[in-house]
Amino acid sequence: MDPIAYERTPKDWAAFVRLAHRRLRGAPFAIMMGFVTCGFIAITRFLDPEGVHLPAMLATTGLYVFAVLLYASLSSGRHVKPGGSVLGKRSIRLDAQGVEDTGAHNKVLFAWSGITDVTRSKDLVVLWSDPAAGVFIPVRDFASEAEITTFVAFATERAAAARGTG
Repeated sequence: MDPIAYERTPKDWAAFVRLAHRRLRGAPFAIMMGFVTCGFIAITRFLDPEGVHLPAMLATTGLYVFAVLLYASLSSGRHVKPGGSVLGKRSIRLDAQGVEDTGAHNKVLFAWSGITDVTRSKDLVVLWSDPAAGVFIPVRDFASEAEITTFVAFATERAAAARGTG
């Protein structure tokens, strides 16, 4: 395939972080929140055996969890800088050997066997190399919907074949 030039912005990074969080959270996140809630109820019952303050304490716990998740999502952009190794102008090339993603300060090479999944969201096409890591390309930088479809199909077929699942 011909190389595709693209540019990552802080908004693209935030969209990628949301996708990665969504992939990671699933059942383990719900289970973890269940344990936190049960632990909090146990502590509350110990500190307040009559149960007088239980509703207020549960509401406070819910607000705390919401605040932590909100802060995490809003602060995700602080960890990358414009013109660094993640954001900015880049180029991606797919060939028979794998994926080559090149930026101003780095070149990342993935063999097809290192690509575990290929997904497309409203904003991004992602070639996942780990549950929460991968190469992400904004859909706005593809020439057409047909180019996106071809890109995703090519990457999916090559990665599956390399893993022996295709």
